[in-house]
Amino acid sequence: MFNNPKFATVISTTILALLLTLPACDISDSAQRETSAPLRPAVTADLVIKNAKVVTIDKYNPRAQAIAFKGEIIIAVTSNNEIQKYIQKGSTKIIDAKGRLVTPGFNDAHVHFDFVDPDYIDLRYTTDPKVFTEKVAAAVEKAKPKQLIEGGYWEHEMFNNRQW
Repeated sequence: MFNNPKFATVISTTILALLLTLPACDISDSAQRETSAPLRPAVTADLVIKNAKVVTIDKYNPRAQAIAFKGEIIIAVTSNNEIQKYIQKGSTKIIDAKGRLVTPGFNDAHVHFDFVDPDYIDLRYTTDPKVFTEKVAAAVEKAKPKQLIEGGYWEHEMFNNRQW
């Protein structure tokens, strides 16, 4: 199905990054006739994910079954049969996806610490403007001079009188 796998990208060890087209290897018919040994690519994979439903985002090869990695580089996106040539027993780690979905993506590792901060005023779901005022007044009361008071996530449309 995918006789000429093309894709490469940098990934984190836990998340697949966006797939970019790049030839994985070049095995021509003449090279195959010149050797009696089975053809193997020049690169052996460190990691192979197989038995997967791989979404490639490549309009010419939109689906695959397996992915081979060397370090942080994708060296092949192909079928379960074709991926075998990237596997070296004893050195390639193999993950059996058991038919699960594998998609390109990225790790968006940012966090909002608003609700971890005990001084942050969470005004979400406040329906009474008087409660809003009481929460802000309580924060002002315990704040030090010139201390920034933070809060948010309020929505005046939730106020019982709907006034700004």
